[in-house]
Parts: sequence; structure tokens; C-alpha cells
Amino acid sequence: MFRSPNPSPPSKVRATLKRTLFHSPYAVVAWAPPSDELDTPVDFYKVKLSLDNGRTWSYEPKVTNDSEPRFDHFWLPSNHGGYAFKVAAVSTEGRTSAYSEPAKLFVY
Repeated sequence: MFRSPNPSPPSKVRATLKRTLFHSPYAVVAWAPPSDELDTPVDFYKVKLSLDNGRTWSYEPKVTNDSEPRFDHFWLPSNHGGYAFKVAAVSTEGRTSAYSEPAKLFVY
């Protein structure tokens, strides 16, 4: 396979949110690997979490590359309001894609 000497970052990830409630609320953020993964192999994913509906962001632990990557976040307090997650892919060369559009969740 031909590889460019200056590989580009992976394409933007499309994150989707799956929300499940049991005894305490939690969220599962799942996404498909970037469509160009064969040309730009993904090493891991970065996940950002916002507790204020996207105004400020914090990093969560990196997610290893998997055929069905996902991030489980446990214990989202109810009555808090809006949460948001966004995801970026990091290539084996260390290049980072643009972050996905925020996947928003409201817990009341």
C-alpha cells in the first residue's frame, strides 16, 4: 500500500450517543472508525466531556482503537442539565483529526 511521506490526520469522527438508565444514569458514546482508516491507521481516540452543555471541556482517558469503539461514562448526576461528548481519532503517526460535532445529552 502506498503511504504519503506526510500523511494527513484521520478524517473527522461521527460520534453518536446512546443513553441508558439503570439505577444511576450513564451514557455510552459510540462511533464508527474514520472512513479513511486504511490510509491513515488510527492508534486511539480522544474523548472530551462537557458538564455544562458544551461551554467548557475536559479530557477523558483515551480509548484504544477497536472495530466498534465506544466510551462508557458512569454516574452522570441527574438534575444537572446538559452534558456533551466529542471524539477525535489519533493516527499511528500522532496526527489528530478534527473533533466530532458534540453528542448532547440532557439528564433531568
